[in-house]
Amino acid sequence: MPRDPRLHDVRDVGWLGLRAVARHFPARGVGLALVWATASCLALRARPSGAAALADWAEDHSLAPSFTVVGGFLFVLLGSRLSLSYARWWEGRSAWGQLIYAAIHTAQQVRHTLRPGPERSRIVALLCVFPFACAVHLHNLGREHHLREEVDELDLGAAVLAHIGPGDLAAASGGDGAWGPHYCLDAMRGQVARAFGNPETLSLPPAVHGAAFLALDGSLSQLGLVIGIAIKVKSTPTPPLYDSWLGAALTLYLAMAPFVLYTAMGLLAIPTASVIAAALLAVLHLAHMLQDPFDYDLGTDLPLYTYSQLVQAQVLATEARRHMFGGTEQGGPGGGAPTDSP
Repeated sequence: MPRDPRLHDVRDVGWLGLRAVARHFPARGVGLALVWATASCLALRARPSGAAALADWAEDHSLAPSFTVVGGFLFVLLGSRLSLSYARWWEGRSAWGQLIYAAIHTAQQVRHTLRPGPERSRIVALLCVFPFACAVHLHNLGREHHLREEVDELDLGAAVLAHIGPGDLAAASGGDGAWGPHYCLDAMRGQVARAFGNPETLSLPPAVHGAAFLALDGSLSQLGLVIGIAIKVKSTPTPPLYDSWLGAALTLYLAMAPFVLYTAMGLLAIPTASVIAAALLAVLHLAHMLQDPFDYDLGTDLPLYTYSQLVQAQVLATEARRHMFGGTEQGGPGGGAPTDSP
């Protein structure tokens, strides 16, 4: 499935926000509420005796106060639903923030632990592919096969593609049935194990090899943890029964609204009931949208490919530095002074 190029540009947030509001306005629900309010109010106006009887019955049975109380409960429930959805959205955003930090931290560890060579270059390349594999996997969850995405080599730089083959890209896209991000982690662990199996590839004293291996493996585990959090957010929506009952209660409330409001407002009940419906349905729809931040909506979803490009740029920038304090490349033991030292 082709990706929307606008998701790579998050500068025009205001315009995208307005477009999202227009796109996700609950027009169908508000239209139904407007038709119902109009028909109900006009029917009551056509039969003044019926309207008077309704007013007397509503006064005797305290319909307006009951309607107000039910509305208050609905607002509380909708507020709770929106708060829960926003918490899930923020959890997904926080997970990607941790992924960015963990990837850069891992790149720094690799640079300070391994000498330049094929193992280090391949680990760096896989680390650049990893966020794209995460984005593809999150987008593909729940999609039909013909709509599934793949890791695109156009997103990767030449320095990455030099150490990544077509089979790696296919596996990172989940082509072998496994989860793409975990393929990258597995491949990186394999390269780390191979590097530590040959002391000549390490730039650290032998006394700290064990600690360095555990630290690097812990960083890879952190990458696995954060993508696991993101998968949890994507795969575990709120219970459908909760939304079903909330939707039923909201429908009942909006069905009662024209009759309650007409006794006090007359035909002004029509626009009033429509505005109430627009507000309540918009909040409910926003709650539905926020609970999954890993899709393609321009107003609520996270620009995962923008974040992935950021990770790739920072990892490659780390690898491209020409000095390393305490290491072996133009600085530290066995090397000259750092090139940018004063």
